[in-house]
Amino acid sequence: QVFPLSKGSLESGTANQNYSTRFDYGLTKKTMLSGFFSFSDDPLYKKIIGVEKQPANLWLNYGASLKWKVFDSPKYTISLDNSFEIWNVKSGGCNGIGCTSESSNIFDKSLKEFQKNNFIGSFALPISFKFKENNFVSFVPKISFLPSMQKRNDIEGKFYGTNYGIGFGFSRHWDKKFKTFSSIYIPIGDSKNSFNEEIKFEKNIIYSTGFNYAFDSKTAFEAYISNSFGGTPAT
Repeated sequence: QVFPLSKGSLESGTANQNYSTRFDYGLTKKTMLSGFFSFSDDPLYKKIIGVEKQPANLWLNYGASLKWKVFDSPKYTISLDNSFEIWNVKSGGCNGIGCTSESSNIFDKSLKEFQKNNFIGSFALPISFKFKENNFVSFVPKISFLPSMQKRNDIEGKFYGTNYGIGFGFSRHWDKKFKTFSSIYIPIGDSKNSFNEEIKFEKNIIYSTGFNYAFDSKTAFEAYISNSFGGTPAT
């Protein structure tokens, strides 16, 4: 679960939230198949300017990914990471069982409900190095294939588009149970990974930092702070 530290301008509940779940299955010692699901139906965090009524919002993602460790040595590893996803984008209208109210959508700002399934995906090449004892650094070129437009019936508008970027990560294993980690992702070129109150798409550096504590060999607790909201590999 990802949620902001403070409530958004429109949310009257606990906060704007994104829920996700993931299942991993090791096919071999070097390949892993994953299935995942992500769901967010809260209002947008910030108030949108220039709309008649603030947009209802529902984003639903599900898909699968395959990771393959191409090279493995005591000092560094190289892997391939691919994902294939369906992103159901809903904006405007209303959300919730029995809901009958209207709201503007973020594409043409009319009081019409927009909903569409998008096929998206990602490709990454994680390269990890071990330096000193229990210290690891990662370098991750990545592409996310996202639609540049949303169009259905008589509603259309701009969307994110394909994103290119480079990630850098650092982790330290303090002992067998406790480790800390930090990462930063830098979009490059014309990549757009966020939009502002005027629904103008922009690029922003994504960061995270947190810790992981293993209670035993099967159970762990992890917490982190991040400015990322997406819950799947492509988002």
